[in-house]
Amino acid sequence: MSIEYIQSASNRIFVRRESDSNDLLEMTTAELAPALQFEYRSEREQLLREDKNGLRSRMAVTGPVRETHQFFMKYYGTGWSGEGRNAVSALTESALWNSAVETTAVEVIAAAGNQVSLASGSNLGIGSALGYGGEIRFIEAVLSQSDYQLNAPFSIGIGPGAILETCLTWQPGDVPQRLAILDEWAPSNAVKRLFKGAVVDRLKIGVNNEFLEMEAYGYAQKMFDNIASNYPEGQLFPTAPVAHSTNWSQPIPGHLGQVLIGQQDGRLCALTAAEIEIDNNVEARSNEFGCYETKNFVPGKRKVTVSISVYQRTDEMSRYIYDKASRNEPVSVMIQMGNQPGSLFAAYLPSVLFPTPEFDDSKARLVWRFSSGMAIGGVNDEIFLAMK
Repeated sequence: MSIEYIQSASNRIFVRRESDSNDLLEMTTAELAPALQFEYRSEREQLLREDKNGLRSRMAVTGPVRETHQFFMKYYGTGWSGEGRNAVSALTESALWNSAVETTAVEVIAAAGNQVSLASGSNLGIGSALGYGGEIRFIEAVLSQSDYQLNAPFSIGIGPGAILETCLTWQPGDVPQRLAILDEWAPSNAVKRLFKGAVVDRLKIGVNNEFLEMEAYGYAQKMFDNIASNYPEGQLFPTAPVAHSTNWSQPIPGHLGQVLIGQQDGRLCALTAAEIEIDNNVEARSNEFGCYETKNFVPGKRKVTVSISVYQRTDEMSRYIYDKASRNEPVSVMIQMGNQPGSLFAAYLPSVLFPTPEFDDSKARLVWRFSSGMAIGGVNDEIFLAMK
């Protein structure tokens, strides 16, 4: 019998929304995630006897104990083809604790600056995203039943008859959107794992890498594998889906896009790096009497932060950001990644308080670092995400 080493390249990660099927082990509809790294950690509350028995050896209590399952996934960010969902959209939905909303394509009646009149916009509201060409814009205010104010004008002028295209949009919510994650390995006798009832606790979005990279940290209610036979009796461990979407899972270049800060058309071209983090402060319900498995997850106070690094320049935009930060006055921030339809991902934070920047003079050009600017809001409106 030959013995083989398991190659890292043989790993594939499949993700699906649990709301798509009630079957515990059904994974045929799962989508291949553009994962770069996947880690799992078990935190087990091991009970150790401390009674005086004349021995120095540790004696542990065997049998079921309380255990929490944590996972980490690093993956490429992708766009949206206009139909269906993929693994990136499912992970985003879980991170925002809210279902995605698909906006409807609408015709422009009139446009002036960042204000537009639309022929029909019944499902549009504050935070809804619309696309045109290679850009995404968010609705900043609803002026009337057909009049809206965008967070910024489109670079390419729009006029009567232009069609603003549909986007997949998320805003924060309060209901957990659970995932099923299959950690698939080759060959067939390698250890494979299945995570059920998973939720994303923290989501990080990095800007200005080679590709748009995202990181998801979360918990799962249960972990099954094909070795310990701990899945439901009489059921076979699920295999990887044969059919899954690959045509719209191309990673978005991480150095292409737009950054709009503050003013109506406050475009910032001096950005060197940025990171957006959503922290749900999730607490696992695993310490209640009579249970040793995680029963559910409870979100705490949500924390949304954005950090940016920019080259300081002698222009109005640099002075504007610095002045707002020093006065502790909020500014709006929109970061769009990518510049091609089908490969766009955008984040819009209507109100961000930046700290006074740190000066980094270690390089040829002076860099300002605005670290952990805090997004503030009212009711689930501190951040909106969109794909196109």
